[in-house]
Amino acid sequence: MRIKKRLCVLLASTALLGGLGLGATSTPASAASACSGPKAHNNSDGLVFFKGSYNLKNGPASECGSIVEVSANTRFYVWCGYYNAYGNLWLYGRISGSETTGWESFDNFTWITGGWNLC
Repeated sequence: MRIKKRLCVLLASTALLGGLGLGATSTPASAASACSGPKAHNNSDGLVFFKGSYNLKNGPASECGSIVEVSANTRFYVWCGYYNAYGNLWLYGRISGSETTGWESFDNFTWITGGWNLC
């Protein structure tokens, strides 16, 4: 009987500690990994326009930090593309007429010409 009781206490403690550990670390780790995309480099020749006003991001996911708000119909030179942790395609590139670079979801563009390659 004593062994059974000790085993139950041990299993309950392990489950509780394991659950606490997962809850405390999963959100920051997920956000960090989603925003740490590949090293981007210019290996593409795509030209796109923004469909609307969107925030250019510092990583390939919507929860990543914003660099600048970009207006609709702004030209964007595509440097490369990346499928993020959620399976969505994001493009890295430069805003026309500036040196500002960053990430934006493929869904937010109207394609004009050229192509893209993986980063």
